[in-house]
Order: sequence, then structure tokens, then C-alpha cells
Amino acid sequence: MFNLSKAAKLRLQLFWISTFLLLTSLAQAVPSKPIKIVVPIGFLKSLEGMLEEDPSFTDGRDYFLPVDKCIPISKIKEFNFGRPVLDFLIHCEVVRFNKLGDTIQVIQAPNNIRAIKMLSVGVADAFSMSEFPSVINQLNETNLSLSDPVLRQGEFEVGFFTAPNRPEVLAIKSVYELMNLTSITATQWIRDDSELNKLTTRPHVLVSNHRKIPNMIAKKRADFTTNALNKKYVYNLDGEIVLTRIDGFKLSLPGTRVFVVNSKSKGYFDALQAYIRGHRNQINSNEDGIFNAFKDIGWISPHYKDWILLNDYFENK
Repeated sequence: MFNLSKAAKLRLQLFWISTFLLLTSLAQAVPSKPIKIVVPIGFLKSLEGMLEEDPSFTDGRDYFLPVDKCIPISKIKEFNFGRPVLDFLIHCEVVRFNKLGDTIQVIQAPNNIRAIKMLSVGVADAFSMSEFPSVINQLNETNLSLSDPVLRQGEFEVGFFTAPNRPEVLAIKSVYELMNLTSITATQWIRDDSELNKLTTRPHVLVSNHRKIPNMIAKKRADFTTNALNKKYVYNLDGEIVLTRIDGFKLSLPGTRVFVVNSKSKGYFDALQAYIRGHRNQINSNEDGIFNAFKDIGWISPHYKDWILLNDYFENK
């Protein structure tokens, strides 16, 4: 053992203290990387007011969203948000509750399928919207982890929509009339495509971009499409009504809805799973904040329980 003088011991203590302080300051100087969430390109309009700057919706570049600007899902009833925004706000809460950063980096993708492919190669940590596991499996992408369901079997119902200039379609009252019309959907809406193919007797129309659908219906190249059941109207980016709901009919898209995370983002995936399970494991269902939030935006609602469920007619087609 070396016998150090008091002065040497003091110098050694000062060395370790200064080294610790230096390393601490360096660690604080290096900011943590923000969680990266990939979204479909038109989705940014829904986040206007939350982002650090007003988005251009079509420029394709990244934007940043301060986590403290995210609306808590417990207060979503106060706002006119749809399901995709609620999905995104769940990600916000995961980041905020687990102190995973002060901002979220929002990355744009041309469509949902491209977003999943970008996620697979590590461009982002997670896809903003929930998706059907069967759809993810069909894409045959690797490096993806699927969360527990945020929407369970039977909780994903859609309505039927046509263009405002198609009063003859809006006036239909029977299943027979609807099944003899021409349906249309987008190639990236894989589950809608599958179910609509079972429904109608006429050839089903597919387009590459869902924004083409309203014009196709308005020009009578097709008659109806699907969209969120709790919407009365669908608007374009300019705020114009382009689709109107055909009341009285609904379609259940089978399967659960889960979030998709890059497999290498294990820390984020674990935090997301803990968040979902924390809500889903409540003994009292009224305390399930995720379920309550979907009710608050009208996605899950008793209002449509007596509407005709078209799935019941597939086997009799």
C-alpha cells in the first residue's frame, strides 16, 4: 500500500471530483435523440398548432412537435379529433410519461404502406397510426414489433360514403341496392379492399392514391367507398366536403388494431407496451383511458348499434 500525504490525497480527491463534474456536464450537453414517428404525408394538417412551425403538408420534410403541446387523451373530448390523431396522441403520452425526450420528430411518408417500409429499415421508431396485424404480415417486412391491441375485435367499424353530387346513391335504403353498386378504395387500404370485394356484385375499383376517390365517385366511375363511421362528411385539405355518409349501413373490419415499432427501438416498445397494459389491466373498464378516449371521439358509440351490419350478408351474397 502506498502512504499518500494529506496534500496528495486532497489532489486526488479534487481530480476525481473535477472529472465527475466534467463528465456530468458533457452528458448534459449532449441532448437525447428525439423519438421518431412516421406519419402519412397529409396527416400533418391534423397536427397544426402542435408543431413548432406551420407545416407545408406536401414538402415531405421532417417537423418537430414539443411533447408539452400534446393534448392529453383524457381531454380529447374537448377537441374535434379523429382516430388517427388519437393514435398519435397515445405516442405523445408514452414519450411524456416515460421522459423519453422533449420533442417528437415527425417524419412524412407518401402513404401507410410506405410508412411501414420506412419503419422496417430504421428510418423511424414507430408508425403513428394503429394497423391490422394481418396487413403488416402481408407486407412481409422485417424488424417490426407489434404492440398489444389499442382497438379490439369488433371495435373497428366503418361507414359508406359517396360524393355530394350523387343523391341517387345517398337515397338508397336496402342492402340489395348497395350490393349492386360499384365500390372503390385505395391499394394501401388492404383490409377495406378485402372486405369490399366480398360485398358487391360488381367489379371493385382500386386506385393508387386515396385522394383520387372522391373525384372518381363524383364522375360516376364508382359509387361509394368506406371511411370512419363517426364522420358525417369527409373534407379535403382545402376544407371542402368531398364525401357524404350513406346513413343506415356499416361494415366491421375484422381483427384488432396494434401499433408497429421498429424492433431495434426496444426501449420505446417496452414503454408503449407498459402504457397500453396499464390501461387495459384496469379491473373497472371505466378506468381504461384508451377505451374511454375512443368513446370520447365517437369512434366507439352506441349511436350506430342498430345500423345494418353488412358483414351479416356476405355468406348470402
